Amino acid sequence: MRVINLSFLGTLSVTDEKTHKQASMQLDQEEMEKISQLVLTLEQSQPESKLPACADCINYGLDVRIDSRQIHALFNDINLPGTAYQPLIYELMKLQEEALSK
Repeated sequence: MRVINLSFLGTLSVTDEKTHKQASMQLDQEEMEKISQLVLTLEQSQPESKLPACADCINYGLDVRIDSRQIHALFNDINLPGTAYQPLIYELMKLQEEALSK
């Protein structure tokens, strides 16, 4: 399992719990604005409350805290495609790979 944390200051940290590898990087203003816009699209969307059964799917958990608001969502390869959450999750996955490759 991998855990990604992104602070409002743009510090991205990634932990791969299987390999115990940790990495961090600082996102630039442009990347933070892109992520902010993706998060804003989530405000009008409600994720499904139940994760579809799938034995060999990748599971994605997303917790977003903005001021006093919190968004919590669980997805897998079955229910993620086509949702408002997909672009944000894919962008975070791209950034996690970039951080771990350094």
